[in-house]
Amino acid sequence: MDHNQPEILPLLMEVPQIHPLIKAAQNGRVTEVQSLLTFDNVNITDAVNRTPLIWASIKGYTQVVIDLLTKQPDLNVVDVTG
Repeated sequence: MDHNQPEILPLLMEVPQIHPLIKAAQNGRVTEVQSLLTFDNVNITDAVNRTPLIWASIKGYTQVVIDLLTKQPDLNVVDVTG
């Protein structure tokens, strides 16, 4: 097995990064979510079309959900599972 395959590098560079607001919502970081909401788009989506609100709801982070709802997110967004 050759570990020096340069053709794999472009593929690795395409791996999507998790947006900080999505990551904070996924992990229930209330203070971080509140800070990020001052300048981030509440409707940002990840690779499977999940918004911070969807993630916070799935994970059961009530305060994060409340904070996100104050920014009037699009409630009609659905992820790839529908």
